[in-house]
Amino acid sequence: MTNVGKQRAFSLPELMVTLVLMAILVNLATPSFQKILERQRLTAAAESLYAQLQLAKVLAFQHQQNIRLSFSLLDADHWCYGLSTAVCNCWQNHSCQIDGTERRTQYSEFPGVSLAGSTVPWGNGAVFEPRQGNVTAGGATLASKNFQIRIKTSGQGRIRICNDHSLQTKTDLDFYPVCN
Repeated sequence: MTNVGKQRAFSLPELMVTLVLMAILVNLATPSFQKILERQRLTAAAESLYAQLQLAKVLAFQHQQNIRLSFSLLDADHWCYGLSTAVCNCWQNHSCQIDGTERRTQYSEFPGVSLAGSTVPWGNGAVFEPRQGNVTAGGATLASKNFQIRIKTSGQGRIRICNDHSLQTKTDLDFYPVCN
């Protein structure tokens, strides 16, 4: 004859204490997860702009003609940019095309990411020249609630993402080099 042990289940008070502890832990972790998501959206927006600038440089060389990044903003939270061989209106479908492919990006792809400052980045647009790879010098600062990052171009065609520690209003993303 086998001795069957007595089975024991959770009591109601034990279950309630466990649920309360889990709720406390979830409430403590939520702000951290929100900041992680915010950082990811901001870095995705910065990497996307960086990739479009690199693409413009390559396309200028391939097509042996100037390629322009046209940037437009209604306000800091409503911005767009597009690539074309001439000035394009990134708010309009089919305005920013190269070889029949739409090349535009809008704020709605990156929720919570705004454009710091009230001026259009690169003035009337960054122009990539095909022969020597030169580009209009300038930059854009993308910001979220707690972070900001800068994308810069030099006149010699260098494109980079960096921290601008002179911007005192937001916390920097420390995994990018400091702007100089």
